[in-house]
Amino acid sequence: MKTKRLWVLMLSGSAMVAMAAEAPLTPMDFAKGYTLNAHGGHALHELTLPADVHRGVTRADLGDVRVFNRAGQIVPHAFRESPPESTAPPRRVLPYFSVAAATGATRADLFMTVRPRPDGTIVDVRAIDRVRSGGVRGTVQVLDASQTKQPIKLLELAWAAPAAGFYTSVDVEASNDLQHWWRVVHRAPVASLEQGGHRLEQRRVELGGVRAKYLRLRWADAAAPVLTGVSAELVPSVPLPRLDWQRVVVTADSGESGGLRFDVSGPLRVERVRIEPPEQNSIAQIELLSRADARQPWRSRG
Repeated sequence: MKTKRLWVLMLSGSAMVAMAAEAPLTPMDFAKGYTLNAHGGHALHELTLPADVHRGVTRADLGDVRVFNRAGQIVPHAFRESPPESTAPPRRVLPYFSVAAATGATRADLFMTVRPRPDGTIVDVRAIDRVRSGGVRGTVQVLDASQTKQPIKLLELAWAAPAAGFYTSVDVEASNDLQHWWRVVHRAPVASLEQGGHRLEQRRVELGGVRAKYLRLRWADAAAPVLTGVSAELVPSVPLPRLDWQRVVVTADSGESGGLRFDVSGPLRVERVRIEPPEQNSIAQIELLSRADARQPWRSRG
């Protein structure tokens, strides 16, 4: 395996004057340097800058940093933040149960008997038929999301191929006990249309990140499709970035604030601060402030 050595160097004050005069820079113009080892014979390399590099710079945008190869030549380079990990949004197939209801019935007109397991999973749903003779029957689906631990972003519906196209709408309601329901979406469009060789389908119903054990679909009219499956796209959990923890020395503030100060020795990007109290079972209300240098005012960070 081939190993390439690159030097990351930080400009000194005299080198900044030379750069302003457009003089060529050499490694001798820099105050500090660090060695990076790039493995393999690739033309491009991606490397993580050590925290010591950030501590040695004078510019937060790393404009005083150059990368040299072993021959002392500047290597073309660019600095960027690590992009967040992108993964496909998680999905989960939801069990659903169809029950009959009178078209135009109110919520109080829909009676069901439900047998849930101790963990909340629905075993059986049965409707109590209260539709009068000659009444038009519609369909309501109860979706079991009790095993879904993340908020639901949207529902995607699957249905049997209809004999003719349809365009309808659906209300989505949510509950955590199958007794008390609240409306999540009102009259979301659902469609399957075809004409002249062109097809238009709307299978997705946006829920905006609802968190509930059960969902209920109430269709606007008798044109509701015959569902063959319902899947939920969940709100993805944002992975925490890899953190490089650095221990800093804390000193008492000599001013009137009575606070504590610490110096990270450079324009580090601080994601979070972990405080270790001197005694166990300690409770304190604190405010975190920061500034770039002693000439700048303090800025509250929360």
